[in-house]
Amino acid sequence: MDLQKHAPVQDAAARSTAPRTSELRASDADRDRVADMLREALAEGRLTADEHAERVEGVLA
Repeated sequence: MDLQKHAPVQDAAARSTAPRTSELRASDADRDRVADMLREALAEGRLTADEHAERVEGVLA
């Protein structure tokens, strides 16, 4: 019995209209959620102040 998994097949039209990863944009709500998570990580001591600042800068870019 063949139990290999296969990637879903997309037709040419679906591939041409699907956005590339580099073209995807986060919403303001997505950015706010991530900034909140980073703030919590800083408060819990899981990030240093420098790490937090660097990552928040990336989120807002």
